[in-house]
Amino acid sequence: MESEDCYCLGLEQDGRQITSVTSNAAQVLLTAIATPEHARKTSERMMRPDMFSGSGVRTLSADHAAFDPLAYQQGSVWSFDNALIVSDLRRNAEDKSALRVTAATLDSARGFRNGRLPEFIAGVQRLAGDAPTHTPRADPMKAWPAAAMPFMVSELLGLEADGFDKRLDIRRPLLPDSVDTLTLHRVAVGNATVSVRFTRHATGASAAVFANDSGVEVVI
Repeated sequence: MESEDCYCLGLEQDGRQITSVTSNAAQVLLTAIATPEHARKTSERMMRPDMFSGSGVRTLSADHAAFDPLAYQQGSVWSFDNALIVSDLRRNAEDKSALRVTAATLDSARGFRNGRLPEFIAGVQRLAGDAPTHTPRADPMKAWPAAAMPFMVSELLGLEADGFDKRLDIRRPLLPDSVDTLTLHRVAVGNATVSVRFTRHATGASAAVFANDSGVEVVI
């Protein structure tokens, strides 16, 4: 959709576009079928105020007539959806946006018991210092949101493991502003393990291996 700088939700009869702006558009980037220009525009579109709520990217634009911040698929924020979006952003070198989504998700987690993200969060606009808005129907013990933050972190750190070759690539590592250091103990790479410590700097993050008894090849 050239007028919206992102992909449409679908096609109706005779090829008419469903012009709703949704987080689904960002999943196109994960498939690597988008041109670099379309990927850049779609990434930027996801970060506009009608899509980015401060707690993450909404499932549906706040400008849509059907928008409801408490509705499951009509404006709430799914943490696992945002984890995939972070992966999309990183694949297209939209690192600033990837950091922003991760920081928002991490900050939202602090507003829930035990730091545990629920199934979804209300898509109301969140201001600095506000707690995330809970939704009464969100399941607090879903596997999807439990995996969201670990996946976001692995994508930010740029971890790419090849278990067959006992190789771990670390590409363009990043850490959120609120995290100065992060230590990963015994990361499994096939039947071997390696431990890595990451340190945030003004221009990114550095990685250093401090335990590698199994002979994993680490390429930073």
